[in-house]
Amino acid sequence: MRRAAVVVGLAVGLYLIGRAVAEPLVIDLSDPATYRDDWGGPSLIGVLLVHSGPGVVAAIAITIALIRHRSSGHVQRKQLGPAVGRNHPRVLRRGTACVPTASIRPPDQTDRAAT
Repeated sequence: MRRAAVVVGLAVGLYLIGRAVAEPLVIDLSDPATYRDDWGGPSLIGVLLVHSGPGVVAAIAITIALIRHRSSGHVQRKQLGPAVGRNHPRVLRRGTACVPTASIRPPDQTDRAAT
């Protein structure tokens, strides 16, 4: 269900972005008669805000969602397979080295091994 919502949201967002890009090309910016009766008219600022504003908001929202998705580590966990969870030692985290678990021992076991 979540995947379907993401697909529909992405499709609507891309439509709004396309509409935002096309609006200044469709109207004649120097002739107020071409946009006077549009939503947001009679001013050019109002028309561009109403027709291009949602596309700008959609572009910002999609960008934020992609940045959050990539920085969450979701992509790295998926590449390791479904059995690898968030706390698995092979999961790559930002700022940490990928060290094999066999070389990591708690401090109390290290002291006993040295004696």
